[in-house]
Amino acid sequence: MLCGRRLGFSGTPSDLLPLELGKCNYEKGSDGKMGYVLTSPTFVSAYHVVSPGWSASSVLDMICHPPPGVRYHSLIDTGAIITGMTNVEVAQYLLTHGLGESIDGVVFLDASDRKMVLMREGMRVVPITQCDIALDRRFAFYDQVHTTGMDIHHTPNACAVVTLGKDMTFRDYAQGAFRMRGIARGQTLHLFAIPEVNALIAKVAKSTPSPTVTTAVGRDALAKVLKDVVGWLIVNSMRSETLQFNMLCEQAIYNVFRKNAFITLMAEQSNFGSYAPSQNAILSLDLFRERLDYSVENAIPVHIPFANKLVEIVRINTKFLRTEADQGTVNHLRSLAAYTSDNSSVSQQPAEDDVFDRDEEQNPEKVQALNAEQQQEQEQEQEQEQEQEQEVERQEEEEIFVKKKYSTKKQDTNPWNISHLSEGPASLKAFYPTSQFYVYKDALFVNGGKSVKLPAYTMMSENLFHRVWTLMSHRRLKNIIVVLDWIPHVSKLTSTTTAALDGAYGPIGDGSVGQDGVNPSHCLKRAFEMLNVTGTGRMNRSEFKELLNTMDFLPPSHLDDGVARDREIEQLMKEVDVDNDGFISYEDVRRMMHMQTYNKAHGNRHFVAISLEEAEFIRAVIHASHISTSNEGELFLFDVY
Repeated sequence: MLCGRRLGFSGTPSDLLPLELGKCNYEKGSDGKMGYVLTSPTFVSAYHVVSPGWSASSVLDMICHPPPGVRYHSLIDTGAIITGMTNVEVAQYLLTHGLGESIDGVVFLDASDRKMVLMREGMRVVPITQCDIALDRRFAFYDQVHTTGMDIHHTPNACAVVTLGKDMTFRDYAQGAFRMRGIARGQTLHLFAIPEVNALIAKVAKSTPSPTVTTAVGRDALAKVLKDVVGWLIVNSMRSETLQFNMLCEQAIYNVFRKNAFITLMAEQSNFGSYAPSQNAILSLDLFRERLDYSVENAIPVHIPFANKLVEIVRINTKFLRTEADQGTVNHLRSLAAYTSDNSSVSQQPAEDDVFDRDEEQNPEKVQALNAEQQQEQEQEQEQEQEQEQEVERQEEEEIFVKKKYSTKKQDTNPWNISHLSEGPASLKAFYPTSQFYVYKDALFVNGGKSVKLPAYTMMSENLFHRVWTLMSHRRLKNIIVVLDWIPHVSKLTSTTTAALDGAYGPIGDGSVGQDGVNPSHCLKRAFEMLNVTGTGRMNRSEFKELLNTMDFLPPSHLDDGVARDREIEQLMKEVDVDNDGFISYEDVRRMMHMQTYNKAHGNRHFVAISLEEAEFIRAVIHASHISTSNEGELFLFDVY
């Protein structure tokens, strides 16, 4: 804990606290006052049901054009029904769509949580501290995020609109309503409910959906609707707190295990990274990992009572119960979970809700994640619209290219003898290495670009791009459509590494630092130590296999069964193991990375980008000769993609 002695803290009261914090002490009378105020027609003087087919703009229109004799001073969107608009856009809409002339400015919260005012005069946005508009000529908009803990001064007789949403609880409602600090002392509320929420309230109250009700219609009818609203919100609170209580019990039980695991890790911290930690230390470290589960069940999950789930958690982690006090804490939490599951009246839901409620009880963390995701979607709508607008602006910007004088002169064909394909690259001058390809370089090599170092077995035909153009002018590039897989001599085809063909990728382990400031030797050493679970400084077969998996190593025969894969891994291990002792040292791994031993390639095999005319000619030769096999010294074996 941060402090050795805790006297208490203020805030919204709740008994959902860790065991170490003890019980919550409630201020007497607070809940009763909130219930009385929010169910009294004196203070909540109207209940409006929004018309079907509603939208955010239609709700704002209702506020701009209130019933006769009513003047709204604030919109508190606890139900999060005003979506698709930023706060400043809401303020602009209100001022430009009929909000009374008696309102000179709209107060809102910007993206930095600052209180700002959009003034009718000039439509300027200024900080509220620089605004000289009287309180009775201001209108305030609280978006859903700021309906808790935000204070804005209002005129003493202000009337506020509070919206209701399907996922609201009584706490949300009370927090939003009491943004009006003078409620029950002159300030009043009007409730706005969308038809879907109105139907949910009626379902819980077991009555027909209520129409719009005001004190003018009848105080008794309005009082009944307000009690139904509060009752529905309390039921939502009970469901939410049941879910949170289950999660708290699960976390509290894991805390008992993790405290003992933490003691073990502190005692053996020096063994990690240098010596082999004990099995107990490895299990203790694993207890702090929260693994991600991407599996998707293909059937409705079998219902497992939450109390039984806790029993299974305790059974798996029994080794971390060290004292009788630990066992007593776990038993206490299990009994609480069992009592709540057996006696909660909220669990008695209609038949159509059974599957959902069982999933809540069994997997509270999943349900909470879904609820959080729904809330985040509403908050992210405004950001997404802003990003879309910025993307459109970027697309509309005119891109300016540096104009080049491109040559359009037709390239002459460079003929070559097809029989030279059986003699190798030295006899075929029409093909050149791709590392010699330039877009443009002048004769003096002053203004030219740089070539790209590509593998030596990749080549390009002069008929696709003639190198003479690189010395004369800029020329537009052609798309590579056909690649010739060329093996001059089948009998000379060998299996080797890319390093042997193209040179090693650079020294690893000489202590040098790369351009990004990273020492590759240090990184490789750390990776070796992490994968060397036994801590012996030498990898066994399983550890070496895990190293290859982290490198996304895939043998050429990866489509075969696992036996072939293991056989090739075994062969690679023999090549890397210089000492032939059955283990792989750090020097062996460093040498493997330097020489790219794991990256196999064919020697005397080339891949050539050719033109369409050359591809047509080669295809004609194949059909005319009816070639099915190739004999050494006759023609050649090739494929055209």
